[in-house]
Amino acid sequence: MNNPLLAAADLSFQQEVRSFFGRELAPRAAAIEEQQDWNAVQAAVQAVGAAGYLRLMFPELYRGALGTPGLTHATLLSEEAAYVNYAFETTIATALSCAYALHRNANPALRDRYLTPIVDGRAI
Repeated sequence: MNNPLLAAADLSFQQEVRSFFGRELAPRAAAIEEQQDWNAVQAAVQAVGAAGYLRLMFPELYRGALGTPGLTHATLLSEEAAYVNYAFETTIATALSCAYALHRNANPALRDRYLTPIVDGRAI
């Protein structure tokens, strides 16, 4: 789908994220939304973290290009919403709230110990 509001890099990111969520989230969506399966939520968050998408909130930690950070975040949320709503998004929001507090306020030792596992999706 061609969106005249998105630059080529943004379209590429949208397609990347759409493909990723189609692979990682779509197969787990029913378990997450209908069965409240915590294992499915954890597996999905771990996949999102492993892909680097939980690092988007922290430009210096993100391994990709962030030409338009707000648009990048909105694209991620929009593509995610095609599959799941409440349980997964609440888990992501909680993890990112913790990550933000650590990133902004923790001393370097605490940040090193806890931030990376959160943004990599290993600590949920």
